Amino acid sequence: MAFREKIIIQYPVETRGDAGSLETTWPTHKTVYAEIDDLSGGEDNTSDMTVYVNGLSFKIHKKDAPDVTTKMRISYDSDYWYIKSKQKDIRRGFITLIADTYDDE
Repeated sequence: MAFREKIIIQYPVETRGDAGSLETTWPTHKTVYAEIDDLSGGEDNTSDMTVYVNGLSFKIHKKDAPDVTTKMRISYDSDYWYIKSKQKDIRRGFITLIADTYDDE
């Protein structure tokens, strides 16, 4: 197993802007190395708009980020990947994060 790709795990922080509107910023939670697998892409027809889905699987060491949640996102390869699920392999000490990004076209 090769954990060669650097990823940044970010968490959301909501604040009120000057005009009173809610704004979300994404500070860094952790920077870790991952093994990344490409999942098959597909389409999602939400809100009468075709949105193309690109999924990735990010496998990380459990000790690197045991508190990752599905409210967080991953910054990798100039894209933001929203975590959809978290799977633990307790015996091997890994966490697999399934994430996708959406491209409006």
